[in-house]
Amino acid sequence: MTSHDSGRDRADRCPGVLRPWIADDGALVRLRLIGGRLPTSALAALTEIAATHADGNLYLTKRANVQLRALTHQDGCVSSAFVEAVTAAGVLPSLTHELVRNVMVSPLSGRRGGQADLRPVADRYD
Repeated sequence: MTSHDSGRDRADRCPGVLRPWIADDGALVRLRLIGGRLPTSALAALTEIAATHADGNLYLTKRANVQLRALTHQDGCVSSAFVEAVTAAGVLPSLTHELVRNVMVSPLSGRRGGQADLRPVADRYD
């Protein structure tokens, strides 16, 4: 077993829109995708949000989330304009449990030939 010293003096956190991780290049947030779904309208809105508020890129994580980097922040908080834009895009469904992670169902759920459509179940969990 090996250990790795990252040289950081703070623990990792699971960053969300309302609780970003402050990285060397600015604030980092991960967006929750309920049931692993990202409607094309939300994706289009996120590309504009990334260009306006972040480094212009959307990052796909290993755990089926979308991440934005290099957001400007004031004392560890992202701007209200960013929060409003993410909310309007439909990817900040709740301010009270925004950090709940990975309500996942099969991406084929509800598609032709499937046994059951679990998308409504994921929506109810959220």
